[in-house]
Amino acid sequence: MVRYLVALAAVLAFTPGGLANAQEAPRMDGAGGQQDLQIFVSSYGYTPRGEEPPYRQPVAIRDIMDTASGLTELIAAHSASPDDWRSGTVYLEIDEKGAVARCRLSDSARLPVSEEAMCAALAGEAFRPAIEADGDKVTGSYAYYFQRHPLRVDEGQARRPLFTRDPGLALAVPAPPPPLLPAAFPPHGGWMNYHYAQPQWRVEPRHGTDSAQPADDAVGVVAYEARGETRCDPSAEDIRNPLARRACAFVLETLAPTWPEPTGRRTPAVPLLVFADGDDLRAVGPAAEGYRNARFAEGQEELFRARLRSAGSIAPDKAPSTLRLILRFDNTGAVTHCRVGRTGGSDSGDLAACPIAAAGGYFEPVRDIFGRAEGGGLMYWNASDDAD
Repeated sequence: MVRYLVALAAVLAFTPGGLANAQEAPRMDGAGGQQDLQIFVSSYGYTPRGEEPPYRQPVAIRDIMDTASGLTELIAAHSASPDDWRSGTVYLEIDEKGAVARCRLSDSARLPVSEEAMCAALAGEAFRPAIEADGDKVTGSYAYYFQRHPLRVDEGQARRPLFTRDPGLALAVPAPPPPLLPAAFPPHGGWMNYHYAQPQWRVEPRHGTDSAQPADDAVGVVAYEARGETRCDPSAEDIRNPLARRACAFVLETLAPTWPEPTGRRTPAVPLLVFADGDDLRAVGPAAEGYRNARFAEGQEELFRARLRSAGSIAPDKAPSTLRLILRFDNTGAVTHCRVGRTGGSDSGDLAACPIAAAGGYFEPVRDIFGRAEGGGLMYWNASDDAD
C-alpha cells in the first residue's frame, strides 16, 4: 500500500510533458533476464452474449492511448507492483447520446485497482453512439482491455513506453497440438498445418472436388503413419457411419498412402473424403489451395473501393481509411450479414457501406480443404491494408 501511494503521488506530481516522459514501462529482473513490463491496451465495441449487435457499435471520441494515459491509479499500481496482476476488461454501456450509462469489470479480471477506480476514470469518456441500419441511434456496448505485457530486454534496449497497442510475442501462447482425429470434418487449418503431409500413393486420388453429392453418401477418414505402418480411422463424427470400415479398407488396400521420406510432421497424415458410387468407392484428397476463406473475385476489390469512395464511406484519392466491415457469406459468395466493425469517420458513410457490399458480385465463397463451396466464412475487411 505504501509503495502504491508513493507511486500515485509521483504520477500526480508530473507536469503534462513530464507525465508523457515518465510513462515508461517498469524494468525488472525476470526469467531469462530483464523484462520491460508494459501494459497492453485495446478498445472495441462489443456485443453482450445472447444479444444481436447493432449495425455499428459505439465509437470512442478519444484514442485508446490518450484514454490509458489518464488512468493514474492503474499507472501508479502497476509502477509499484508490476508483477502482481494479469489482465481485465472494463465493459461500458453507452446510451443514445454517447455518454457512459453503466460500467462493470469482467468477472475474471485481475487488475491491480478496483472496479470503482477504473469506472470512475472512464466515466467521462465520450462516444458517438451505436446506430442501426436505418440510422437510428441506440444503446450499445464498449470495452477496454488491459493486460500485463512482459517483454525481454535486449542488450542496449531503450526503455519501452508504458502502454502499447501491439500484442507482440508476449501474448503468444503456444497452442496444444490438435488431436490426430479431428472432432469435425473436414479438419481446420490448424490441424492441416500440424499433421498434413502429402504421401506417396499406389493409386492417387483426385485432389479437390466441386461435388454437391450429399454428405450421407460420403465418409471422412484420416490416413496416417504410426510406428512405420499406415493406418486409417474415420473422423469422430463418422465413426458410426456404416461406410467407415469399407472406406478405410479401400484407402489402405487400393490407395495405399505411405510417407517413406521425413516430412517434419510428428504424425504425418492426410484427410480423405470417400464416396460410395453404388458398390464402388472413390476418394478425394485435399485441393491444391487447401482451405480458402471467402475472398474478392478477380478485379472486384478495386470496384468495391471505388463505390465506397463515391458514397463517402472511405476517404477519396486512396487516402488511408479506418473503415472495417465484418462480413458473412452464403455458398455462392453473396453477403448474408454485414455490419461496421470500425467507423470510416462518418455516420452517413458507415450507413452506406453495407448496402454496397450486399449488392452482390464482389466475392467468391468459402471453400473447404476439398474445394467444395460452403456457406459461412467471416471476413474482416479493412479499407486500409495497414489497419490494426
